[in-house]
Amino acid sequence: MNKFSIALIISAILFALASIVVPSRVEAQTFQEQLACEDMARFARQVMRHRQTQMPLNRAFNSCTNGTAPSRLSSLPNWRNVCRLIVMEAYRQPDFITEEYQQRSIEQFSNEIHLICLEQAMES
Repeated sequence: MNKFSIALIISAILFALASIVVPSRVEAQTFQEQLACEDMARFARQVMRHRQTQMPLNRAFNSCTNGTAPSRLSSLPNWRNVCRLIVMEAYRQPDFITEEYQQRSIEQFSNEIHLICLEQAMES
């Protein structure tokens, strides 16, 4: 991923996570952030799977509005922006022919989004 895209995703994720904060309980906030990050990683995996199977970009963008994202994410106020950033970043990545490389790409992308999200949650 290029650094500019990562910065955009980080900013959007940080804003999204801020909207699920439970100010009175740090444990609840941490738990909610972890759940949101896990959901974001699952969504990133789904998007990269679409990328690797050469789904057209416009159809991938539909996943931002058609309810295929986990409800914890789709209820966030800026989810559509975060979603679009994840989709765009996935489609900037190369697609592969072999199943092994496709799977590796899917897992790497999901893990990277998950790490970015967790790092931002720790900083907030």
